Amino acid sequence: MSLGAAPSGRTAASFPKASRLRKRSEFTECQKKGKRVAGRWLVLFSIANVLGRSRWGLSVPKRVGPSVLRNRVKRRLREIARREKGRWTNRDFCILARPGAAQASLSDLREELTSLSERVSSSSSSARTSS
Repeated sequence: MSLGAAPSGRTAASFPKASRLRKRSEFTECQKKGKRVAGRWLVLFSIANVLGRSRWGLSVPKRVGPSVLRNRVKRRLREIARREKGRWTNRDFCILARPGAAQASLSDLREELTSLSERVSSSSSSARTSS
């Protein structure tokens, strides 16, 4: 394989702009109008969209730690979202990292995000009320 050539599966493994929440208004709408579920390391907001695909947005505040740790958390969350993006359609997801997220492993974050996304999708599809 030459150095300039991309691996054959690279485009399928990308996280294109169409799969991301990019504007502040998109994040704000998802956080204010969407369903909210919280875990130990992450808070997940989700709202329905009419685009026919899911979109993911990441927010890692300074409370998580210095830039090195925040960037590590963002890389891990992007990898998880990239692999999970085909699992749900017609939903926008906004992931907010909590301060302890920097100490969580990739598998811990993946388990928690999967659990939270299943909880938010089941709460939006069922008509139950919880306090």
